[in-house]
Amino acid sequence: MKKTTKPLKTKPRARTEAVAKSSGRRRKQSPESKRADADESVLREDPAPYGTKTTKTDSKLRFIDLFAGIGGIRLGLERAGGKCVFSSEWDSDATKSYEAYFGDKPAGDITKIQNSDIPDHDILAGGFPCQAFSIIGGMKGFGDTRGTLFFEIERILRAKQPRAFLLENVRNLVSHDKGQTFKVILEHLKLPGYHVHWRILNALHYNLPQKRERVIIVGFKDNHPFEWPQHQPLKKTLAAVLEPDEAVNRKKFSLKAPFGTQFQNN
Repeated sequence: MKKTTKPLKTKPRARTEAVAKSSGRRRKQSPESKRADADESVLREDPAPYGTKTTKTDSKLRFIDLFAGIGGIRLGLERAGGKCVFSSEWDSDATKSYEAYFGDKPAGDITKIQNSDIPDHDILAGGFPCQAFSIIGGMKGFGDTRGTLFFEIERILRAKQPRAFLLENVRNLVSHDKGQTFKVILEHLKLPGYHVHWRILNALHYNLPQKRERVIIVGFKDNHPFEWPQHQPLKKTLAAVLEPDEAVNRKKFSLKAPFGTQFQNN
């Protein structure tokens, strides 16, 4: 019998070589980038928490960012794959920082924004003003104009009926006025038909070198089996992220009297 052999297929190999060359071009780094990779002291943004990855599909959860500040809540929701469709912040300095970071300028005073001007969304997020409930802010609660801004959240929940909400405030909100203020807030969050969960969380328990306690309130239209995230071990210390004293320009960061005097005398 005549022995036959199958011809070698060269196309896959050629394609593999082309891909390898293309990948090599993409991996080429600038001298600045190489120096940054070699220098372990360069701070880099942490990866998305809990193993989440952002997606480029059109099925992203749409959220709005109220009382946005400089965008801390937005950053977390975007890392989890969400898409911000509206933001609101009245402080001009915070607005500038927010726009510089995210590329879009928040709308102004939420009390002057009509429900019809707010896009439909899946999640309402907001760190509503905390000064009215904090010790340093005088603890006037709903007697402070800033305290009544919570009811803007209720207004939007009733009008837009998002699937869920995520709210943040100071720990003292829970005990303000012997718990009566917080009781009113929870009641008004349940009235539009939400199943509400809340807990005081400490950033220190989630791999952040800062003892920052905040009450987190979440709510769902459907009664989901919600669970709070598990504690994570602290892998970084504050000393690991602070600049050394000799690298700080004291002319730019010195405390001025009477504020500085107050700390010098104590």
